[in-house]
Amino acid sequence: MGGAEHAVLHLLYSRFWHKVLYDLGYVSTKEPFKKLRHQGTVLAYSYQDALGRYHAFSETELRGDDAILKASGEKLKVVVDKMAKTKLNGVNPDDVVAEHGADVLRLYEMFMGEFELPKPWDARAIEGCTRFLKRVWRLVEEFDESKAPAGDPQLRLRHKTIKKVTGDLDRMAFNTAVAAMMEYLNRLQSGGATREDLLTLIKLLGPFAPHLGDEAWEKLGQAGFLLQASWPSYDEALTIDAVVTLGVQVNGKLRGDVQVARDAPEAEVREKAMAVPNVAKHLEGKTVRKVIVVPGKIVNIVVA
Repeated sequence: MGGAEHAVLHLLYSRFWHKVLYDLGYVSTKEPFKKLRHQGTVLAYSYQDALGRYHAFSETELRGDDAILKASGEKLKVVVDKMAKTKLNGVNPDDVVAEHGADVLRLYEMFMGEFELPKPWDARAIEGCTRFLKRVWRLVEEFDESKAPAGDPQLRLRHKTIKKVTGDLDRMAFNTAVAAMMEYLNRLQSGGATREDLLTLIKLLGPFAPHLGDEAWEKLGQAGFLLQASWPSYDEALTIDAVVTLGVQVNGKLRGDVQVARDAPEAEVREKAMAVPNVAKHLEGKTVRKVIVVPGKIVNIVVA
């Protein structure tokens, strides 16, 4: 942990000493680690005027994609650089916590992009994480079990989200785990949430926003700390859709899509794919030479 250069140097030191200990017979393995994982470098936007002078983000005003110097109205050159004092583009975590809170800082860092790739810090994008956590809290605060939807309308999505977030955490794919929770929240707000939905969402959100997680856990009448609660489990059968959407291509070009039962016979899939209006339009006056069905993915119709 600690970035590419930092992690590689520590790996070098530890391998050196481990190999010495191995040669001396004190350890039984030749290598100290099975794998190396480190986060990508966090970059930041720098703002430079026509004379080459750098300006802090606080001195600028963003108008669409342009950065304008507040003092003079000059349009600034925007470049993505490594954070440096000379470029005035460093980000003080204390300032972020003071403005947005520790949970937002933590969540945004994991949502910025793929864990091991370089990624730019965007002061505007962090607002999205703020809004997301506020929406979660509002959903919990306004929850009235007497008005919860009948049945369990989000059952399949809930189990899919649990599976997705659980797998992404194991793979350290934090950004896609957050995206899955955002999608889940959107559905809960539009389609209604049960108590089980909210408890699940809060458990999944716990590793990303622990402070809000504990507050929401208590608000929902649960005892103890969220950290002590069991991780939600999922039923594999409920993560598989009964109906799938297949893209339909004509000579390799996507012309539409079709929804079919997951276990639909190939003949039925072909018939429905060829009946899609935009697909049928591209088949007019042509001879179908071959129809290739890739189950669960795509249908490619070859015509001449």
